[in-house]
Amino acid sequence: MRIRMIINPVAGTKTVQKTAIRISDKLVKDGVAERVDIFKTQKEGDAYREARSLSDYDCVVAVGGDGTVNEVLYGVIKSGSNIPVAVLAAGTVNDFAYSLGLPNTCDEFCDMIKHARVEKIDMGLCQDRYFANVVAGGAFSEVAYSVSADRKNRFGKLAYYVSGAKTLPKTVRKSEKLVFEYDGGKMEVDTFLFLISNTSSVGGFRKISPFAKVDDGMLDVCIIKKIKTRRIFPLFIKLWGGKHTNDKDVIYFQTNNLKVSCVQEGERLPLDIDGEKIGTLPAQIECIRGAIRLFVTENMNFN
Repeated sequence: MRIRMIINPVAGTKTVQKTAIRISDKLVKDGVAERVDIFKTQKEGDAYREARSLSDYDCVVAVGGDGTVNEVLYGVIKSGSNIPVAVLAAGTVNDFAYSLGLPNTCDEFCDMIKHARVEKIDMGLCQDRYFANVVAGGAFSEVAYSVSADRKNRFGKLAYYVSGAKTLPKTVRKSEKLVFEYDGGKMEVDTFLFLISNTSSVGGFRKISPFAKVDDGMLDVCIIKKIKTRRIFPLFIKLWGGKHTNDKDVIYFQTNNLKVSCVQEGERLPLDIDGEKIGTLPAQIECIRGAIRLFVTENMNFN
């Protein structure tokens, strides 16, 4: 097996970077891999471009946070190579790896590669951009943008939560009248934030899309209506525990395609795609079933 390992050297801790090197050495030593070639990114887009250019490898390993993982998955799809992907989480929140229970220790990761169980998983498509986790708009986006890359790397999840505590009381008074069109239905909602997710974990909230599965051909839509300030923290406690789906201020449903637009013509609400500010509304979003072949553990439950 010939493996290409794409590493974001500034994601996560030095410990994870060392684990990646140990994994590379062990795979070759144990005869699982003929060779492991390492590519280190230097700037945004490097992981995407490298993954898109691969042709002589049997597997690509993405080492980094959700942004790096998304670039690799997106690049593999665009390459048309159908190369299976393995993910070693090394970033701030790692929603994708967490939601799938992917291993992050040397021995467990090498066992996963050795057993070579590969499953097809879904990807989302927003306009012409693929995503692994989520498309978001509203307060979540503002929190993500307010955290610098340096703070993310130094403080991890805590950086998001501290920033959120400072930002949400200000942003809760903001809302946008949006139109959601799906499966022949249409609704207008005065929206505080919305999430359209492929996985159960978003922004470190591990159960924010409690019914999401990466192989069901569906996206989970969570819309939080405009709410009063006193409601924000009780609701976020529900969000943290996955108990929000029946809340009066939450709309939650599943669909395989969705159009989101602003009621007021000319409004350009920014979109967050897997943690990156990319594009604005209106947006057409759909689920692409079985778009990626992913290495998973032997005991992982896929229906």
